[in-house]
Amino acid sequence: MASLLSLAALALIDSTSIGTLVIPLMLVVRSRGVQVRPLAVYLGTVVALYFLVGVALLFGAEALAHRVGDLLEWRPIVWAQLVLGVALLSYGVFANKLPGTGRRRPDVPPQLSARAMVSLAIGAVVVELATMLPYLAAIGIISAQDVTLPVRLLVLLAYCLVMILPALVGIALAALLGARIWDRLERIIRWVEKQVAETMLWIAALVGIYLIASALKELGYIA
Repeated sequence: MASLLSLAALALIDSTSIGTLVIPLMLVVRSRGVQVRPLAVYLGTVVALYFLVGVALLFGAEALAHRVGDLLEWRPIVWAQLVLGVALLSYGVFANKLPGTGRRRPDVPPQLSARAMVSLAIGAVVVELATMLPYLAAIGIISAQDVTLPVRLLVLLAYCLVMILPALVGIALAALLGARIWDRLERIIRWVEKQVAETMLWIAALVGIYLIASALKELGYIA
């Protein structure tokens, strides 16, 4: 139950990303209406891509667990972990003070064809790959569970579906309220983009602190 709650929390964090929330709401605002087919193609492609990436990561985690073994305790690897932790902590603390460090949002095409939606979804997922720390954490939790592979894949699929849940809620509200919600949706988009950037920096800093503490403990500098 604790693992499921952790996965739900991580999925909701992932649900506020550019690809899973901002772009779907932008598609609604841009067309001033809910066009079901383009939105379904976009969100379906995002879910499929995240699921495939997750499957690849799950199998990769299994392979690493069996083949790497004590390599992670090798001192050069631990020092590399320490350097990575410092880099992540520095990025989380100082990135918003540097020009040009914001994440680029893929351009929304003027025509909402199926091909354009698939291309947009691919671009959005590629942009998100560099900062998918909550997703990586979720994969770690899933891979650590003592359950069968089909159950892991089912949990992973549920995670990916939860990721698009807030977007579906926003789309449903837009369909129900129509013109009364356009201005609010535009404000929500701007707010979410700001929160996504700040949340990713916090996550990077926290992961950096964890890696630093773990490396220092392994090196014997802290108890």
